[in-house]
Amino acid sequence: MTAVRVEQESETSTGWTHTVTLTLADGSIQQLTVSLCFQDYEYWSGGVRPPERVTEALIECLLEPEEDSNIPDPLPARFDASTARRWMPSLDSSLRSGSWH
Repeated sequence: MTAVRVEQESETSTGWTHTVTLTLADGSIQQLTVSLCFQDYEYWSGGVRPPERVTEALIECLLEPEEDSNIPDPLPARFDASTARRWMPSLDSSLRSGSWH
């Protein structure tokens, strides 16, 4: 199982940038930079969860892909959260109704 940890959060004029560390099952480490805009944050969490938790949940969803997903492996070192919608068609519904709420 991969551990997901948001190490740093920076607020920008359009949302947040998160530095995320993935500790993979084999012990290797992958660093990601994920941008999360205010609109996606509100849509996925209704504003009730911290932005870093939304990013964590997003990464967790991407690490457990469904059959119809087209998620790059490994995940890109830098990406915008909205890009993930193209990789995983069910992402919106997974995040909006997921157990992380």
